[in-house]
Amino acid sequence: MTLSTKDIQISFLNKVKDRLPKSQSIVTLMQETLKISMDAAYRRLRGQSTLTFEEANQLAIQFGVSMDSRDVADERRVDFDAGKAIKTLADYKAYNKRIIERMVSFSQSDLEAHMTYVCNDAPIFYAFKYQNLGRMKAFYWAKAILNLEAFKDLDYIDYRIDPDKEAMNRQVWNAYASIPSVEIWSPTCYLGTLKQIYHMWESKLLKNLDDVEAILTDLDDLIDCVVQQATTGRKTLAKGIDLAARFNLHIVDIAVGNNVVLVEQSNSTACFLSFNTFNFMETSSSSFYGQSAQWAESLKHIAVHANEGNSDKVDAYQRLLHKQVESTRQAIFRGQELIF
Repeated sequence: MTLSTKDIQISFLNKVKDRLPKSQSIVTLMQETLKISMDAAYRRLRGQSTLTFEEANQLAIQFGVSMDSRDVADERRVDFDAGKAIKTLADYKAYNKRIIERMVSFSQSDLEAHMTYVCNDAPIFYAFKYQNLGRMKAFYWAKAILNLEAFKDLDYIDYRIDPDKEAMNRQVWNAYASIPSVEIWSPTCYLGTLKQIYHMWESKLLKNLDDVEAILTDLDDLIDCVVQQATTGRKTLAKGIDLAARFNLHIVDIAVGNNVVLVEQSNSTACFLSFNTFNFMETSSSSFYGQSAQWAESLKHIAVHANEGNSDKVDAYQRLLHKQVESTRQAIFRGQELIF
């Protein structure tokens, strides 16, 4: 059965409503976001007035809701929000703002929110916790991957993250630390980052050994932090003092292929996929979420649950990642061959 325009609009606005905290009125949200009157908001909710494309797009971007007008029962088609194409420094800043807004909205809007992160690489949120690692990631993507004009003649040694950005980084990490999570780590979680560091050294994007050591030290500290979180069953806030949300670590001995993040809230779900090295795209498709959640559960069944003892296997995994870091350190500092 083909849905009418009115039905599609009502369904879309119901998806937006599901993303809101129970204390927030969708009518008030539409008034503030779309700059319309209360009566106009109610008329759009009832389908008596048609949302313009610009209005629907504005709501879709702000709340990560699909604008796909096809029947939701069609499981073969999935609509993703990939964000604005990153071509300029302003676009790059908008990408960072998008991450912050999505994380903060999850952490503040729903006390029942839960996240599952299947890691081909170490979760991107840790780059917001560790200053040197975050600086390297931001520089590498802008310089080597995006080729942004603003980074054309910029050396890493001169690149600094603005104080405002550092504050936002802490905000993202603390938002992530407040959401109960499952992380599924694989043997490849450090390889991509370590190869980026080695490539930066070989191509002279990274020239200072003190900078190299600072980044590698962050990676050593990161895996120790993850294992410590598994031991306590809780995440740590940015200062490393207070305990935050529940944390479960699962370790698989197979490569998982890509990074997948699943967010479940009381009234909605969202699935994020990595693409183009560091970027991500999002869908609210319940069918796609269901398939991805089933895959994540299958991985958990063949994984080691680090929170339930298994200390020998957890220690072995921790040593593996430290060994990979040390191999990169020796390759750069002493010219030895990488062992991975």
